[in-house]
Amino acid sequence: MDNEIWNKLEGKKVLVAGDFMVDRYIEGGVRRISPEAPVPVIEVRSERAVLGGAGNVINNILALGGKARAVGYVGADETGDFLLKLLGEKGAGTRFVYRDAAAQTTEKTRVVSGFQQFLRFDKEKIRPLSLKCLRFFRDNEEEMFEGIDIVLLSDYGKGTFTQECAQFFIQSARRRNLKVIVDPKGADYSRYYGATVCTPNVKELREASGLPSDTEQGLLSAAKKVREENGLGYVLVTRSERECP
Repeated sequence: MDNEIWNKLEGKKVLVAGDFMVDRYIEGGVRRISPEAPVPVIEVRSERAVLGGAGNVINNILALGGKARAVGYVGADETGDFLLKLLGEKGAGTRFVYRDAAAQTTEKTRVVSGFQQFLRFDKEKIRPLSLKCLRFFRDNEEEMFEGIDIVLLSDYGKGTFTQECAQFFIQSARRRNLKVIVDPKGADYSRYYGATVCTPNVKELREASGLPSDTEQGLLSAAKKVREENGLGYVLVTRSERECP
């Protein structure tokens, strides 16, 4: 693999296209069980909200010294306003985040005590990317890609990456000789055809390939199948706590 992909991001500008969301955390302590139902009562001590999904990817890029341009869509709602504010405060470009009046900005709230998560509730409306949003991307292609060094597609399965949308970003990047890294979702990788690197985890690789991946040879066979069937340059499998051979 070309080592320049993994060099330090200092000063490099990354176009991050994907599913943007807000992660909220309600944190507190448990001292008693509710008299109304057999559930713990959490006494709230703090609440915080951070960038989630593709926004968290931008957090990491900025932490490594890179620059980020956010591309995607959010709803025309308060959560969308808040998300754009968070991105702007981090220093990410938000000009190419489309405000879709028919969409709902995804918001995930976790109730946590100590190291235990008691509850998570999501506010979202999963649907395919609108034609208006795709047209917005196409109309702004030249400016969107101006000065970009690397393209990263962060797919969380919220509808942004239809076949047409994913191929728009990949082919637009390839015309400019830019490398495309994909963090995939789902079992159909055909929409990522032509990407430089695809980074499934072991479970995602198993789903995409239909092959067992619990041995080293199994991993290699599954990755080779996914790469060849979907025209990918490389497949990089992330393995969580498992050690590499």
